[in-house]
Amino acid sequence: MLPLLNGTEKQLKTLRKRRDAIYQNSTTPAEKDLRLKSVERQIKKVIDMFNQRYEQQVN
Repeated sequence: MLPLLNGTEKQLKTLRKRRDAIYQNSTTPAEKDLRLKSVERQIKKVIDMFNQRYEQQVN
């Protein structure tokens, strides 16, 4: 269980750094929105996968 948690934390940390870099980047608002939505979807996917695996191991 600990490797799953550590791997998930690492993925989320990387994705959050990417998200922060997008906020600081001076791109067009439309491009920024597309990139942010993509990263937010990836963050949600990682969290959902963790929750699913956690539920499988707990039950």
